[in-house]
Amino acid sequence: SVVPAEVPVDADRKNYQQTFIDNVRYAADRFAEHNINVMIEALNPKIKPNYLFSSQYQTLELVNLINRPNVFTQLDLFHVQIVDGNLSHLITASQGVMAIQIHP
Repeated sequence: SVVPAEVPVDADRKNYQQTFIDNVRYAADRFAEHNINVMIEALNPKIKPNYLFSSQYQTLELVNLINRPNVFTQLDLFHVQIVDGNLSHLITASQGVMAIQIHP
């Protein structure tokens, strides 16, 4: 999982997002050489305030912007239900770009 940092409240979030996209593209290209996938996870703001991505829909958009075949959104149902709700709609919208990880 690729986890971005918290962003200062007064920061330019678009700049942070573009840097994240560029870095993930670079990492994904290197990882692809070894058949390794990259997962991006959103965390709900109750646990991580000011986290760069708090919504699963944001990570879906990022996966499309990053546009690498080995980059997926990590579907963590705990965070998704708190932030986005409507799990069935989100799962349908995530088909093809979602990776599921089972925590031990």
